[in-house]
Amino acid sequence: MKGIQLSLQADRWKVMDDNNEDMILTFTGGIGYEKPQSIRLWLGSSYSLYGYDYFADPDEKTDVYTIHSDIRYYFKASLYFDARYELDIYDIHEHRFIATLGLEI
Repeated sequence: MKGIQLSLQADRWKVMDDNNEDMILTFTGGIGYEKPQSIRLWLGSSYSLYGYDYFADPDEKTDVYTIHSDIRYYFKASLYFDARYELDIYDIHEHRFIATLGLEI
């Protein structure tokens, strides 16, 4: 179907510690729909062994599952509104909503 997008990604890093047995894993996936210069919708999920939110709390989060949704709506050819919702699940459930009004030049 025209306009449908799918994304999958996995990363693995070896940690350079004394025993070289640790590694860091991340997995990300999502599905979206885009009608250029009209609307873009996206729904995705990810897992990270470690996570950070430098603006809210510089402490390390571990075993972080994230669910996110995005929408971009174009009012005119270059003027748009973005809205993003994220739910981080680790020791607690952390909600974030980000809204942006933008202009493409």
